[in-house]
Amino acid sequence: MKTILVINDNSLEAEYAAKFALLLAQKICADIILANSQSETRKIIEKAVAGHIQKDTSTEKADHNLQNNLSIISKLSFGFKPVIKEVDISEFCESSLATLIYKNQIWAVVKGTGKAELSTWKKRNLNIDDVLRKINCPLLLIPYSWSKKKIERITYIADLRYCRFEVVRFIAELAKSWDADMSIAHICASGLPPMDIDYAQMVFADEICSNISYPRIFFNHIKETNLETVVDIIINVMHNDMLVLVNHNCHFERIMGQKLTDVMPDHISIPLLVFP
Repeated sequence: MKTILVINDNSLEAEYAAKFALLLAQKICADIILANSQSETRKIIEKAVAGHIQKDTSTEKADHNLQNNLSIISKLSFGFKPVIKEVDISEFCESSLATLIYKNQIWAVVKGTGKAELSTWKKRNLNIDDVLRKINCPLLLIPYSWSKKKIERITYIADLRYCRFEVVRFIAELAKSWDADMSIAHICASGLPPMDIDYAQMVFADEICSNISYPRIFFNHIKETNLETVVDIIINVMHNDMLVLVNHNCHFERIMGQKLTDVMPDHISIPLLVFP
C-alpha cells in the first residue's frame, strides 16, 4: 500500500494541497499521513461573568481539524477511501522528518506553496530543500493559485542523455492513474553538444518507450535555450498540468533558483514534482 505524506502547517496553502493529495490518494489507492508542523495553540477566551471579565485558557486545534475535513470529503466521494492519520512533527528537524519518511516508506511528500501573505498562520519553516536531499521519494509542490483538479498532461524536463529511468517509470505510473499524457522535454544540458533530432528520437524509442508499458508517452526536442520561455510554453501553450524536475540536476537551478523554498517561482503556476 502506498502512503502520501502531507506537510500541514495550518495555512491555506497546506489545506489546498491536502485536498489535492486526497484526490491523488484516491486515484492511486494510497493512504495519507498528515504531518502537522504546528502544535496546538492556546487561545485566551474572555467571558463576561456577573459584570467581571474572566479569562479562560483552553487548548484548541489551530483553526480547524484538517483530518476531519478530508475524512468527510472522502466519505462523500466514490471509489477508494484512504486511511488518513496524523503525526505531530512540530518539534522535528529536517533529519527527523526524513527518518519518518523512510520508516513509513512514503511514496511522495506533498506540500503547498504560495505567497507568504496568503498564509493564515505563522509557519515554523522546515528547510524543504534539505529534507529532499535526505529522502528517496519525490516532493510534490502545489501552488495555491492552481485551480485545476485533474491531471491531463505531465512533462519531465531533462537532457535525454541524463534522463532517469526510475523517474520516467514513476511518472508513467502517475499518468496512468489519471489517464494522462506524459512527455519528456529534451533540452540540451549546458556544455554538451546538441543531439541530432533523429538520433534523439531513436534513443527515446529504444531506451524509453521499449521499456515503459504506457502508450501515451511522447518526446519533445526543444532547441530554445531560455528556460523561462520554455516553461511558459509548456504551461500556457502546451497546457501541461504538472512539471517534473530532478533536484539540482541539469536545468534545475536555471528554472527554480539555487534551492527549493516555500514560495514557487512566479513563472511556475502548476504542480511541480521534484525528485531527489
